[in-house]
Amino acid sequence: MAVATGPPETIEVIDRNNNDCVANPKKLCLATSDKTRGLLIRAILANRVGYRWITRFLALIGCYSLLLFLGFLQVGYYYFFSGQVCRSIVYGDQPRNRLDLYRPKNSDGPKPVIAFVTSGAWIIGYKAWGCLLGQQLSERDIIVACIDYRNFPQGTMSHIVTDASQGISFVCKNTAEYGGDPDRIYLMGQSAGAHIAACTILEQAIKEGGEGESTTWSVSQIKVYLGLSGG
Repeated sequence: MAVATGPPETIEVIDRNNNDCVANPKKLCLATSDKTRGLLIRAILANRVGYRWITRFLALIGCYSLLLFLGFLQVGYYYFFSGQVCRSIVYGDQPRNRLDLYRPKNSDGPKPVIAFVTSGAWIIGYKAWGCLLGQQLSERDIIVACIDYRNFPQGTMSHIVTDASQGISFVCKNTAEYGGDPDRIYLMGQSAGAHIAACTILEQAIKEGGEGESTTWSVSQIKVYLGLSGG
C-alpha cells in the first residue's frame, strides 16, 4: 500500500490490491486487503469456538465435582452413622494405633476377614480411606478391618511396618470375638498400603525364620495376600 501526498486538504490512499483511490479532506482512510479481513474473521471464529469449548469443559468439571461430592456425602454418612461400623478400635499404644471394623448385617456363622492397609503415599494414609471397600465387602458377608498407622514424618518406614504388624496381630487374635473365621484371614493393601503390607509379611517371615525372635502372629495365619496397585 502506498500513500500519495497532495495538497494539505487532501490525502490519497492507494490500495494496490484493488487499485482504488480514496480521498478524504480531513481523515486518513486505510483500506484492508481481502487476505487481512479473512485472517481477522478466522481469528474471531476461532476465539468464539475456543471460548465455547472452554465453558463446556468447565461445566463438565462442575457436574463431575458435584457427583463426587454427593458420593463423598453418602460414604461419609455411612461411616459415621452406620451401626455396622466399629470405629477406632485400639490395637496398640501409639495414637494412630486404631482400626475400623466393618461387619456384615448377617451374623450367621463365622465370616471371612480382610485386614486392609489403606493407601496414602506413606504421608496421608488413614483408616477411613477404606470406608467404601469396607461397605461393599461387608454387604457380601465379609468382615473388613481397616488398619491405621503412623505416617511420615510421624514415623519412619520401620514404625509404619511395626504398626501394621500390630494391627494384623490384633485381627488374628480377636477375629472370632467379632464374628470372624480365624482360618480365613486375608491381608490386603492398596498402593502405598500394598507396599506396607508386603513389607510387613516379609519382616514377619524373617522373624519366624530367626532364632529367639518373639512373634505375636504368624504368616501361616494369613490365607492370601492381595496387593492392589502396588506391593
